[in-house]
Amino acid sequence: MLRRMLDRQVILKCHLFVPVWFWPVLWHSLMRLQATILLNRERGGGSFAWTVDRTGIIRITWRADSPEDRLARGEIFHDVEREPWRRLTLDAPARAVIFALACLRPETGPVPAHDRPVTGLPFQPVRAPP
Repeated sequence: MLRRMLDRQVILKCHLFVPVWFWPVLWHSLMRLQATILLNRERGGGSFAWTVDRTGIIRITWRADSPEDRLARGEIFHDVEREPWRRLTLDAPARAVIFALACLRPETGPVPAHDRPVTGLPFQPVRAPP
């Protein structure tokens, strides 16, 4: 975890881990990491974790989400009622009526206006099977 800016100990540990011939890549990665820290601080982001490869490349492995990130992703907030049907208290006759309406098919009950046959056409419109 990154607490503050990059300090001398962190930079030294990175140099001890990465072979000498990859140090230019490490220096570039450290500069990009420093810029990422500053940008994250400006935007008010949370903490993040990062790792250094043997090749000197620094990868950010985890970052705390901001409310803007969650909103852009379309995440459902905690106050949303996820199961609204649980608060319904219906007696047995009301449940039977709802079930009967759900099972009602055009062949057995009243046909909606958009499914009625059109008159005056030389052909009958084709309807999908139920």
